[in-house]
Amino acid sequence: MTDFFEKISCTKKQKNQDIITTKLDDKIISLRVIDTSPETIHLSTKWRQNNLKWFNSTFAPTEKKTNTWIENTILKDPGRIVFMIYLDEKKIGQTGLDRYVTKDNSVDISGTLKDPSVHDPRVMQYTRKALLRWAFTYLDMSKVIIRVFSDNYKNIRLIEKCGGLTTDSIPMKKKIRKDASEWIETTLNSDDEIAERYLNIMEITKENFNKT
Repeated sequence: MTDFFEKISCTKKQKNQDIITTKLDDKIISLRVIDTSPETIHLSTKWRQNNLKWFNSTFAPTEKKTNTWIENTILKDPGRIVFMIYLDEKKIGQTGLDRYVTKDNSVDISGTLKDPSVHDPRVMQYTRKALLRWAFTYLDMSKVIIRVFSDNYKNIRLIEKCGGLTTDSIPMKKKIRKDASEWIETTLNSDDEIAERYLNIMEITKENFNKT
C-alpha cells in the first residue's frame, strides 16, 4: 500500500482529536495520538513498569526515557503510531501500530498497555476491535500481526476473540546486560529440548476479523 506512511503521518498531525471511537454500554472509548504532556509521560512510564515481563526488552523505565521514546521513536517515525486510550475522557491505556511490511501488506499491533484500575475485560476487547477496524478500513491492511509471549494467556484469548490465529511459535532465551535484559530468538538442538520461553506470532486477516 503506497500511501500507508502518508496516512500515518497525516494522522499524527491530528493532535488532541478522537481518531478512533467506539461505544461500550453508555461509555465512550476513544483513541488519540500520544502526546508528551506530563500526565501522559507519567502514566506511560507507570504502565510500562507494571508490565515489564511482557516486553522483549526489560529496563528501568523513567519519565525521561519515556519522553525521549515518544518524541524521537514514535512521533518522528513515519511508520509507527501510538494512541492513548481514553474511557470517558480518562486516560486508561495505550496501543500502537508498527512494522509495516509491503510484500504482504501487514502491520503489527504493539505496545498495548492498560491502567490496573480497569477491570472490565470488554474495555480492551472493544479497543482492540476498534483499532483493527481502523487498520483494515482506513489503512486498508490485508492482515495484522501480534507478537505475544505464550504465557500471556489473557492477551492470547483477546486476540483469538478478534479472529487471530497462531502461525508460529519462536523459542527465546534471555540475554542479561549490565542495566537491562532482552529476550532473543534461539535455536533448539533437538525435538526434546525446551526453550526458556516462546514468542507466539499471531495473525488476524481482514476476512477472519470480519467474521467476528
